[in-house]
Amino acid sequence: MKKISVLSQDVLQKISGLISKALNDDRISDDEFSLILSELDTFQETKAKLRTTQTPKDESLLQKIVLTNSQSGVESCV
Repeated sequence: MKKISVLSQDVLQKISGLISKALNDDRISDDEFSLILSELDTFQETKAKLRTTQTPKDESLLQKIVLTNSQSGVESCV
């Protein structure tokens, strides 16, 4: 469950940053909306994988997601 919690916090931070960035111009473009939905889909898929298998490989997957999100430069508005 800790892995899911870390994943949830990371995805929430990224999605919040994307929404904040999109609202800077008072509208959400189709591309921005698609990116937000893509992040949500990725989260749901990863969460399902983490719930079904608890292996060291999961830890590597979680670290990869967190690293990718941190390198994207998206800042949280939370």
